[in-house]
Amino acid sequence: MFIVLVIPVVRPLGLPLPISDMTRESYQAVENVPSGSSVMIPVYISIGLWPEVEPGTIVMLKHLLRKPVKFMIVCWAADEPKLMEGALAKVADFARENNKKYGVDYVNLGFIPGMETAMAAFAKDVPATAPADTYGTPISQLPAMSGIKTAKDFALILYITGSDVAAMIRQYVSAYGSKMVAFATIGWVPSFTPYLSSGQLVGLVPGVTGGAQYELLMKSPGAGLATTDALSLGFIYLVILAILGNIMWQYTERPSLRTKTSKEMS
Repeated sequence: MFIVLVIPVVRPLGLPLPISDMTRESYQAVENVPSGSSVMIPVYISIGLWPEVEPGTIVMLKHLLRKPVKFMIVCWAADEPKLMEGALAKVADFARENNKKYGVDYVNLGFIPGMETAMAAFAKDVPATAPADTYGTPISQLPAMSGIKTAKDFALILYITGSDVAAMIRQYVSAYGSKMVAFATIGWVPSFTPYLSSGQLVGLVPGVTGGAQYELLMKSPGAGLATTDALSLGFIYLVILAILGNIMWQYTERPSLRTKTSKEMS
């Protein structure tokens, strides 16, 4: 079992995986972002839940870096800037391959305290709420932030979360008509689907499975497919063991049971 589980971790196999409509719609929303547009990536998730959304986050960043668009990350909790720094580090080579540079094509604005109050303030006046990035560089010196004033200046919002989406719906979708996709932990998916059905979310990427599906759409195998491949191979291995166990029982234990039963009857 250890060997079976390690194989896809070392090299994702890309085993067949059905792609849900919600993940496909999320991919298409990013694909349809017009050239030259700006994308907002707000983040609200704990370190403990981060592994569940990291695969989807990584492949989404690759998708954006492949397109002629700019994006900026903003965090609603204090530990998230470091999480996103790590995610950006993992796509650094991809960024270089696509001639994308920090400050010019993407920015990490860091932590803005206040939760829904911060969400509302940022949506209303971006420069006033986030005057500098997470490293202390004034946004006036960052070309990626040029022309960004309010939530209306973002063509798409990609919300990475392990919590409720209601506050973001209120402050961005309802107030500014923003288009939003959620990258959510699997436990929140049932609560998010009504927003998807109503059109308030244009896409939803559900946990590791959604990240794996996104990787398939991008043709970029990563941690998501490695995880789902490991689960699939593990289940296949268990099924094979069950079948072999039954075959062995037929040829070993069952004849002896017949003999024992015959002797008892006689």
